[in-house]
Amino acid sequence: MVSLPSHESGAHMKLSTYLVALPTAAVAIVVAVANRHGVVFSLDPFSQDAPAIAVELPLFVLLFLAVLVGVFLGWLVGIAPRVKRLLPSRLRGHKTPPG
Repeated sequence: MVSLPSHESGAHMKLSTYLVALPTAAVAIVVAVANRHGVVFSLDPFSQDAPAIAVELPLFVLLFLAVLVGVFLGWLVGIAPRVKRLLPSRLRGHKTPPG
């Protein structure tokens, strides 16, 4: 099996990063330009006329915040097994036998 030197794998990593990041940034810019109009984000489901908690912001900001929250929640779900494994057994609720 042939292994690549570290500097070559770094070059491939940068290329793959550009291949993903540039189209993603282009799509994000198009979404931002197409959705500049303001929308009201309300957390009050009962009163549409005078909501208790409401914020007016551009639609693209709301979309990007939703994506960021999704990425953060996915990261938490992904890291949870590692954190659980690293915690001492006492913190996880396991009792050690007396002795």
